[in-house]
Amino acid sequence: MAALLLKTFISFHWSIVGPDERQLLTFVLPNAIADASSKIRTAVSLVLAHMVKLGYEELQSSLLSQLLALLHGVDPVYVSAAVRCLTVLCEVCDSQLTQIVPVVMPKLAELVVAPQTTISIRAKVVHVMRRCVKGISAIDGHSDEHFTSIIGPHLQAFLDLASMSLSAGTDSLDSHSISLQLEVLKLLTVLVSEYGKHSKAAIVKLLLPLWKLLTELAKSYDLVVNDSSFEEGYDSEGELVGIDGLVTQLLELFSAIISSSSLRSTLSKHMGPLIKVVTSFMRAPQRQVEEWETDGNGFIADDDDEFSFTVRVSVVPLIETIIADSPVKATSAILEALNHSIQQAGSASSPSIAWKYQEVSLWLVCLLTDGFRDEPKEMLKALPKDIRSSFVSQFVEGIVLPQLRIDNPFPFLYARALLTVGCLVPYLSETYASRLIQLLVEPLLCSNLNVAPRLAASRAIGRVVTDDNQIKLNQSWIRPYLQHAVSGVCSLLSTASEETLHLVTETLTPLLKIDGHITMAIEPELSALVLSLWSKHQSDILLEDDLLEVIQIFAALPECQQSLLDKTLPTIHTVLSHPHQQAAKFIASCIDLLVSLLAKVPSLTPSIYDAVVPPLLSLLATTDDNAILQNGSRCLHLLVKNYAKDLINCGVAPHLIHTVGRMLQPDMGDSDIAFLGGLVTQMMISMPEQIAPISADLLKAVALRIPSLKYPTPVQSLVTIVARMILSQGGEVVGFLGGLEVDGSTALVAVLQKWLRYQHLFKGYSQTVSVCALVRLLELRDERIRSCLLPMQEHSKNLSPQLAPRIFGVLLKALRAETDKEAKRAQRLLKHAAAENDDEEWEDESDDEPAHDPTSTSTTSKSPFAEYSEDASKYVDFDFEDSDGDDDEDESRWSADDPVFHINLKNHLIKFFADFASSCRDEFMLIVQALPVDQKQLVQQFFLGIK
Repeated sequence: MAALLLKTFISFHWSIVGPDERQLLTFVLPNAIADASSKIRTAVSLVLAHMVKLGYEELQSSLLSQLLALLHGVDPVYVSAAVRCLTVLCEVCDSQLTQIVPVVMPKLAELVVAPQTTISIRAKVVHVMRRCVKGISAIDGHSDEHFTSIIGPHLQAFLDLASMSLSAGTDSLDSHSISLQLEVLKLLTVLVSEYGKHSKAAIVKLLLPLWKLLTELAKSYDLVVNDSSFEEGYDSEGELVGIDGLVTQLLELFSAIISSSSLRSTLSKHMGPLIKVVTSFMRAPQRQVEEWETDGNGFIADDDDEFSFTVRVSVVPLIETIIADSPVKATSAILEALNHSIQQAGSASSPSIAWKYQEVSLWLVCLLTDGFRDEPKEMLKALPKDIRSSFVSQFVEGIVLPQLRIDNPFPFLYARALLTVGCLVPYLSETYASRLIQLLVEPLLCSNLNVAPRLAASRAIGRVVTDDNQIKLNQSWIRPYLQHAVSGVCSLLSTASEETLHLVTETLTPLLKIDGHITMAIEPELSALVLSLWSKHQSDILLEDDLLEVIQIFAALPECQQSLLDKTLPTIHTVLSHPHQQAAKFIASCIDLLVSLLAKVPSLTPSIYDAVVPPLLSLLATTDDNAILQNGSRCLHLLVKNYAKDLINCGVAPHLIHTVGRMLQPDMGDSDIAFLGGLVTQMMISMPEQIAPISADLLKAVALRIPSLKYPTPVQSLVTIVARMILSQGGEVVGFLGGLEVDGSTALVAVLQKWLRYQHLFKGYSQTVSVCALVRLLELRDERIRSCLLPMQEHSKNLSPQLAPRIFGVLLKALRAETDKEAKRAQRLLKHAAAENDDEEWEDESDDEPAHDPTSTSTTSKSPFAEYSEDASKYVDFDFEDSDGDDDEDESRWSADDPVFHINLKNHLIKFFADFASSCRDEFMLIVQALPVDQKQLVQQFFLGIK
């Protein structure tokens, strides 16, 4: 504990440690490196490493000398302690690696092949070498300078050890030998990933022992697959050192080789045998199967877990890499492996062995189709011509359909077959697809099934209805079974584990968007369950977002709004009124939920007002939590936009102004004001009489705050306020800012400098209003602007910022961006038109493929949902906005009642440049001459008539 406290003290207060104390630490601490306690050795190593990192050169030199002396010793405890300290040094002292590595690398290379070095020490030395190579690669970047001079000369010793270690195989190896093989494989992976071209000769020599190791492990894996009593081992550091650990690392190495442009050719001729061998590791271990039988959630969770270290899952990235690198060769190799698995299943001694091979064959097809998910037609083209037209139908009929039985004695084989259907739907005719979708819905309605097939059916349906290539088509196929599908998926909400619950909600949300009638019918029961889950799983950010999206779907339906408000407002009122009894994150989430609920409410009733507005304003007047302040700003923004008159009548305006003033105080964090710009802008639009008296104070506070901001989002937020004021008050704002001093300059220049620095990152409404405000500034023809913006000789001393050319540059880039948007929209239209012709050609390729035009969802800038009317047809096919879902887009949507938002920015900019060039030709040419070459080219591109 003392060492850890010392490390913390040094990290934060090293500058106040005097010379005498430093000398004492330098004398005392190195003596504890070889302490009998491993915890003390590690803690002391961390203290020393942080002292070196902080630039204590005297310690660095003496410590390295002492560590090298320990490495020369014969006592394995001292050698191990020195290696441990070197490991920590390499992990912590990244900036000093170019001084540390040249000193220690020669000794490490000598030690790794020395006869007296134990296998355990060798493993630790290789670990240090890996840290050195990894650290040097981070310094080198795309250069090989340090590797060539520091690592390269000592690499041969390691390669000799690698060959010896890998050639030993796995028979009768103890944990130390396996640890050494693991470290060797990890170092080889780093060398291949970071220095592929320097590793090629070594990898070619090591391919044979690597292949031998892989095939031996494949044979040993049979024990893991069939014997539930088999247990893996762990080393002293907690690392997995059994078969699983070796296989996982070996597969990662092969994946790195295939990903390397310098090395992939070494395996290009061996893809078939490689995939055939690695697929043997995809069989389910018996111990894992027994765990799944107790809780089938694990089967689906293991598939989805990106951080899973099971052997089965570690095969997937390798196969994905092979498909991405060489689709045609990969397809042929996967088909060969698939047939091999089918043959193995046919010759298996018992059904309990056969089903595992059958599951692998289904999984391989899933991986193959996933590799071509963006371009399904390309997979058919990659298939051999003699099976191209019949592969899908034969596979479905021969392999998939026989397993799609509720009474399948192997639930995990059944689950894999269901997942496979979700992958194959894009390749099927409408008749086939409809038949298989019906089979997907069936297990959802069987509550007595193992949960794995039910979860698999849910995932497959989710994949079908969200397939970007034919989303509308797939949703029409599922519509006849939609009510049962929604009901079945909802039943899983109470059955799924924490690891699989978000997978259920990922399927539920697109299903609820298909048909509003079904959504309304299930709302009373489902919304209560979703709200309960949302309250229970506060710490799961991804799940929380999915559950809130379900609530948003209900909130978009007018018929559901009152029911939702009745369920949620009491809880929200309690949370907002007693914030000290709740976690800050949950409070922020409640406010986020409130935003969704109020977005469509037609009026601010007394019950809503009493439950929301007073406690929210009281909370924002006292809290310092960043998330609460941000979500609170968004909520107030919405309230002002929708219910400004009600708020004014209730006397809320002074409280809003107080909240804004508090958030603009210098002691508030930059991120606290991320959404303040939207709120204030809306207040200027909807409460002009209330804002007018404090406009000067507001502008002053904003102008003084902007120059100190360090990140784009808060800059965008406050610049939006200034820009809106410039558009509405023009010369008055310029005069005020020109007379206000900030850091030795005028506020006008200080604000513009920060504004122009981040303008290219602005989005949505902020981008439009800020560009229009810059145009307005140049249109004012104000002498105060001329004196600080225009690059004229007589003002050269005051014109170091060259603001006018920078403004021109920003406007030209905005014009180019708007032009590019138009071009992309035109390209999308052409692509959709071309797709209609391609569909017929694709249909000729295979009778099992749908010949329909893949269309994307329509977009709207007003709301994430289509508007509803009394016409029943309006309650189907929810249309969502095609956006990345960030809050900038939300802000632009909320500000849609501002006339600025409806300006055609491209036409506005073209007109400005033409008018400016015509009326102020000398100034225009002066500014253009100061532009960079690329921006001058933009002027010529857009305004060829201007000489």
